[in-house]
Order: sequence, then structure tokens, then C-alpha cells
Amino acid sequence: MKTSTNKDKKLEIRISEEDLKLLKIASYCIGQKPSQMVRMFIDSTINGLKIKIKRGEIKIEDFEAILND
Repeated sequence: MKTSTNKDKKLEIRISEEDLKLLKIASYCIGQKPSQMVRMFIDSTINGLKIKIKRGEIKIEDFEAILND
């Protein structure tokens, strides 16, 4: 994955042409564009993690050393 610094962070992924075609089909089936579907997945993952942090199930401090590498 590649990120660049702008006003917002950007995320770039590499997938095969066949996988991109399947992603387009899957996103079309739920009425979204591929980028919207990926954003929905990211949002739900982040929100789930925030809930676990709020409940005390995960401590973000435990991961800071890993993230700083």
C-alpha cells in the first residue's frame, strides 16, 4: 500500500485486472462504485476498532511501537 501526504491521506492498492472486474461487479450489485465500497469496508473496520478501544478490549498503546516502525 502506498500513502501520500495531502489534505487527506490517499491509499493505493494493487489488484489484478480480474479482481478489479469482480470488485466492480460486487460494488455494482450493492449500488456503489468500487471506491465507495472500499471506503465502506474501511469505515466499518475503523468503527469496529473504535468500539473495541472504547470497551477496553484493545489498547492502542500496545500497537504504537509496531506502528512507529
